[in-house]
Amino acid sequence: MSKILFINGPSAGHINPTFPLVEQLIEAGEEVVYFSSEEFRWKIEGMGASFRAYGNFLKSDDPLETKQFMGLILKLLSSYSIVIPGVMEQIKGETFDYVIHDSMYGCGTTISNILKLPHISTCTSFINAERMSSTQQRQDQPSGPTVSIVENVSHMKAFARLSYEVSQKFGIKRPNIDEVFFNKGQLNLVFTSSDLQPGSHSLDDSYEFVGFSPSRRAGELEFPFERLTDQSVIYISLGTMYNNDKDFYEICFAAFASFRGKVVLSLGNRVEAGAFPCIPGNFIVRNHVPQLEILKHACMFITHGGMGSTNEALSLGVPLIIVPMAADQPIVARRIQDLGAGILLNRDDLTPDLLRTTAEQVMLNPSYSKRSAELGESLITAAANNSALRAILRFKEKMNVELSLRKGR
Repeated sequence: MSKILFINGPSAGHINPTFPLVEQLIEAGEEVVYFSSEEFRWKIEGMGASFRAYGNFLKSDDPLETKQFMGLILKLLSSYSIVIPGVMEQIKGETFDYVIHDSMYGCGTTISNILKLPHISTCTSFINAERMSSTQQRQDQPSGPTVSIVENVSHMKAFARLSYEVSQKFGIKRPNIDEVFFNKGQLNLVFTSSDLQPGSHSLDDSYEFVGFSPSRRAGELEFPFERLTDQSVIYISLGTMYNNDKDFYEICFAAFASFRGKVVLSLGNRVEAGAFPCIPGNFIVRNHVPQLEILKHACMFITHGGMGSTNEALSLGVPLIIVPMAADQPIVARRIQDLGAGILLNRDDLTPDLLRTTAEQVMLNPSYSKRSAELGESLITAAANNSALRAILRFKEKMNVELSLRKGR
């Protein structure tokens, strides 16, 4: 048995895909100590892992502050002063065999280097998705860059100052932008398939495509599923972060008020149903719903394009309309459209008529469902036979991180 230091970010989209892996590691006899923010404690402990918390550096902020690439980089770099001491102080006197860390959040590469431990990265979106999105935005807007020169200069000055402060505070090499954005491991587990990853052929052998396995959700939410019986169902959700968009929900109400079926709308925790005085009778509106179970009834999913939500839809063969908000979502949306499993709509151009006619196109053309199911099968195949766990066991053998070979335990 080995003892694993598992470090992740305070984000459901990065934590949820790791649940099946954590369960498999524990079943294989590994001891897992999992770091994230406090609100994820019950989920992690429910799987049998030991949980420890650091401060949630995302909780009090407007998520749209990180919509631009350098805004995200500054947020990640600022988190070093929360996560590194939060982890290091709580593991004093303990010995670990290796580290598993998120590719974006948690300063995993830095902590692994401080501890001088082998490390594995978990990649819950496409490799370099945010950077590809930033490039795509510039290409799609030829009239000018999405961030002004003044803002870029300000961001770069802030990055230079912060990177120097971090290097001095923790006695580490001054991190560059690429190192802050992508915490590359000696092994990198990518929770998608090579069919879905753009440019998968160009990645080196350290990347293992381990697909997607829908995770068991502890304490699944109640929902009136009897109201979906013998109905066509449209499911709408903007995920857990970028969901504070009342105008978007009003567009959905107007687009589908006359839809002859049910529309399930998940608002998240930033908007209350009471904010809408006239919700159409064919809508079921909740702050949170059991998403996987809803998707089993859905004929279409209107989503922000978070990788977790997208994978869940594909694994069930549900076609998508993607309205990306920020982060990796634009590149995910474009990829799904290019592969024929859905349609990308620009949020700024969205109207009730456009949303309704696009939905009709997706629902009436069976090729979208067929392609979604094919891509879903590629995810399931890549995840077959505990592929992530098997990759880790091969890594352990290669790196000689068996418990019996380590000293000082």
